Amino acid sequence: MLGETLKTAQESSRDNLAKREQDEKERREKSKKRPVSETESKTAEPRPALESEEDVGPALPPGFVIPNMQQTKNTAKIEAEKENDSDSDSESDDEEDNESRMTLPITSRIQLNHGKKPIQALALDTPGGRLLTGADDFNMKFWDFPGMTNTFEPFRYMEPQEGYHVRDISYSVTGDNILVTTGSMQPILYDRDGFLVATCVKGDNYLTDAAKTEGHMAMCNAGQFHPFEREWMVTCANDGTIRQWNVEDRAKDMFGCIVMKQYDVRKVRNKQGKRAVPTSLTYCRQGKLLASGNDDGSVQIWDHRRTVAPKIRIWNCHPAGERITCVNFSYDNNVIATRCLDGTVKLYDLRQTKQALFTKDNLPALYDGTKIAFSPNDKILCVGTAGERVKKGVYKPGELKFFLRDDMSEVKSVPLQSGSAIGILWHHRINQIIYGTSEGKAVVYFDDKVSHRGAKLCVSKRKKAQEFVEMDANVHVVVPFQPKNFREPKPSSKETQFVKARKNAQASYAPEAPLNPTMAGQLGRLNAPNGTLHKFIAKEIAMKTSDDDPTLIRQKILRHAFKAEEEGNLINAAYSQTQPINVLAEHKTLEDEDAEFNQPMWKRMKYQDDKKKGKIVVDEDKLV
Repeated sequence: MLGETLKTAQESSRDNLAKREQDEKERREKSKKRPVSETESKTAEPRPALESEEDVGPALPPGFVIPNMQQTKNTAKIEAEKENDSDSDSESDDEEDNESRMTLPITSRIQLNHGKKPIQALALDTPGGRLLTGADDFNMKFWDFPGMTNTFEPFRYMEPQEGYHVRDISYSVTGDNILVTTGSMQPILYDRDGFLVATCVKGDNYLTDAAKTEGHMAMCNAGQFHPFEREWMVTCANDGTIRQWNVEDRAKDMFGCIVMKQYDVRKVRNKQGKRAVPTSLTYCRQGKLLASGNDDGSVQIWDHRRTVAPKIRIWNCHPAGERITCVNFSYDNNVIATRCLDGTVKLYDLRQTKQALFTKDNLPALYDGTKIAFSPNDKILCVGTAGERVKKGVYKPGELKFFLRDDMSEVKSVPLQSGSAIGILWHHRINQIIYGTSEGKAVVYFDDKVSHRGAKLCVSKRKKAQEFVEMDANVHVVVPFQPKNFREPKPSSKETQFVKARKNAQASYAPEAPLNPTMAGQLGRLNAPNGTLHKFIAKEIAMKTSDDDPTLIRQKILRHAFKAEEEGNLINAAYSQTQPINVLAEHKTLEDEDAEFNQPMWKRMKYQDDKKKGKIVVDEDKLV
């Protein structure tokens, strides 16, 4: 579970210890093999005075042996120096181990563009090769690190339920199933490639007791798979219940849809025994405990095998009414961390839950999906913060902060480029940190030395150039019993097609050359009056005069009145005997027309249909 960094540090300390033991062993063997005569001769010889010795005086006489007291003093001094050296070596090794443990995978980063809405749901499969992102734009996208190039494009995207936000996503331990929890009351189960497997059954909204129905009755808030059992999953909703589901227990409903029925149900209660809404939940690392954060500010921990009452209750963990966005167990299952919209993070020891171990304030959070994550070595806690408004039009981006679990002291703070950090993942196998932002970006942090696979596989992989495949578009299709009018010509050689085209007069007719624009005509053809663009534009400009105004039609007609009276025309000749003087209609004003229209019905002209003659008869007695 630990990274290669910890292994390297352990190996180096082990090698140093073995080397020291080997040196000590060789020194002891040399001292044992030293001959006695040599030892006696050396002891008999006078020993010169050392600068470090405190004794002052002449040289010792020959044959004088150093007292045991002095030998013991020097030997103890040498051994003390050796012990100090070994202690310093061990301390340096411990410091190196601590430094390796504190190494954060934040030296490199890549950015995945999901959309423009906040990303509140993130999920990685167990090997850490496939990433899922869900946002408030109702879409879920699939990212495959081994198959992705440096263009960072998803290989699939889908909309689980139309019109519902994606609130939580979880992979099964084997990676073959995906639980998608949306804002609806029916969580959905997909396979690894995004194809629908089953849907959780919908509860009966007309029942007052939520435990009497087999599904959720209100909007779902969270959902998780069991860490070791691939067929078990759990969800919570606003109906105040936590329900466990068995993936294998599914059947078809009356409409032919594959649905799953719940396995058991737990009702969340507050201090007064009334309904409380679970807003977040999670399994412990071993899968034996189930924790939920509730809207009354409490955290309740259940035994996954029992549904009667919680095993542990932590009342007043956060203020009532403030949403607990995340609860997360440490890897040793002794500590639980909580995150709330009140801007605090708290650590509780499950063996002593009366008081929080540590509380960290001034960590703003604005989104319901704000998460926290423990490091793989269980030493560091990663927390994302939301951006803050400095002044009108100026916003400070959020930060990614790292705290020591032992004392909640801040180790590192990484500012974001923009927006707020919402969902956070710190994968234990690939040792990479992934967080979603409020601007629809998923950022992956990694280190070239302490991280493994994951985003490192696609950073240096370039997209291959698109290969163009040539194909013959003129494919001959043979259809049996096709009418002659619709049959396609059979394929033939170019020579045959040329001979056949020569026999066709229309196909063999060469187009005539254009006429010379300077000549009026040529070879029996006449040039059009507007044969060129210049002529056409000149004519159009010349024809546009003030007479084209449609409001001057009467003036245009009256300009020919004198000529018509003098010369006459066919119309005047026809009326020359019967009506030599033109009789025009009387001039009527608007008031006269209104008076004529508003006169009584008996004064108006009546029209009678004469069936025999087909004429219209006017009653002269009724005319005015």
